[in-house]
Amino acid sequence: MKSLFEQSIISFSGVYAEKGVALYGLRNGNLEMLVSNLGARVVGLWAPGRDGKRANVCLGYRSAEAYMSDEVYLGAAVGPLANRLANGQFTLNGKTYQMPVNAGKNCLHSGALGISKRIWKVRRVVEDSIEMSVEVFPENHQYPGRVVFHLRYTLTPENVLEMYCETVTDSPAPVNVTQHNYYNLKGEAGGDIADHWISMKADHIVEVGETFIPTGKLLPVENTPFDLRGGRVIAHALSEPHPQIALAGGFDHTFVFSPHRPWEEPLVTVVSESAGRKMELFTNQPGVQFYTANSLKTETPGFSGKCYGHRGGFCLEAQNFPDAINQPGFPDSVVTPDHPGAFYAAYKFSVI
Repeated sequence: MKSLFEQSIISFSGVYAEKGVALYGLRNGNLEMLVSNLGARVVGLWAPGRDGKRANVCLGYRSAEAYMSDEVYLGAAVGPLANRLANGQFTLNGKTYQMPVNAGKNCLHSGALGISKRIWKVRRVVEDSIEMSVEVFPENHQYPGRVVFHLRYTLTPENVLEMYCETVTDSPAPVNVTQHNYYNLKGEAGGDIADHWISMKADHIVEVGETFIPTGKLLPVENTPFDLRGGRVIAHALSEPHPQIALAGGFDHTFVFSPHRPWEEPLVTVVSESAGRKMELFTNQPGVQFYTANSLKTETPGFSGKCYGHRGGFCLEAQNFPDAINQPGFPDSVVTPDHPGAFYAAYKFSVI
């Protein structure tokens, strides 16, 4: 009898197989992962827990059709501009570009121009790694030039999921890439993640206004619910009143890392004591969007057959600051033909 892992590979593509959509299985001994070339989506990730059994710790669907109608970016690679862009506009070298507007008057995750529902070309697959690429050809002055994304997922012997993405352009262009996995260390159908413990090596967050566009200010985390430097249970942090928490209905903010941080140390650690799993994040990005799935609600059942709801997972989206191209004080987001973009994020899993 085939395992659930193997059955999923067989049944995933459905009617989209004719368009080249496929699902691939990666293994490294302790970790197993399902990834599709539809949006470079991580469909499932199995990691061992204290009981010695593997559980799928990534929220996802069993069919390509479900991902085509997905609006919450489950497991997706996101670009060319992740997060929000004020009014969907930016000006570069004296020219203004209008990207698709899909979040009120703003653009979220590049809208219809994004890479999350495109069919990527798979370049190489081995037992523990996959490489794929996709090109974006903007029209009607939406974005400057042609952009090519070269992405690689790897499961390392140290039980790390690595994501590396190189972005190549034929003209200067703003780029902000991220990976939008929703995690639940109790298992993807484990319910509320508020009982998870999290620590974050961040002294500031990016303040946002009513439409979640940055104000340009960085707020110190000292004496706020955002002070996760010593580690806190998520529920305890969320129980403290704060205007930014009230605005978002939870955490949905970019935490700012020091540019002088030690690269070999994890920037974020998340633990599920009940499941005996720990996840650590390493990245070369200046920040991470920590999202507690405040508005998550799916109508399509997930991998386990259950729909996902409020706080059913959490996201750690390593990335540049939102709307950086429009914010003079934020890290530079412009990639040029001579200086390609280089995104790296690694998620290490261990048993406690």
